[in-house]
Amino acid sequence: KQVNMPTLLSTVFLVLTSKLVLCALPEQADLKVGMVFFGEISDVGWTYQHNNGLIAARERLEEQGVSVFSEVHELVSPSHSTVLFANMAKKNFSLVIASSFSFRQQVFLASSKFPNTNFLHISGIDTGYPNFKT
Repeated sequence: KQVNMPTLLSTVFLVLTSKLVLCALPEQADLKVGMVFFGEISDVGWTYQHNNGLIAARERLEEQGVSVFSEVHELVSPSHSTVLFANMAKKNFSLVIASSFSFRQQVFLASSKFPNTNFLHISGIDTGYPNFKT
């Protein structure tokens, strides 16, 4: 199935206030989403809410018949995020979400190296590539 990326990004933004369940196997999914957190989900703060938003977005998309595989990484340092962004892009993730301002440079650089992967930087301020949104 064709996934409309502007619709996906809008859905993610709309529900970024709603836990991760892997529902589809990566090779079977219509959409593969990766999320990289600076904090831990159990913080009951920003990270917790961002993760709930990912879950809610996945549920909405699945209600529309889109199978979604999601992969989440917690407690990631900015230096390690570079490796994660590249690995997800190499594994053909449709969307990679960076949830911290501290990932700013790393996610921007990844978007320039991997034009076939869409990157979303929450709390970001940069633009410049068609596959990079803030």
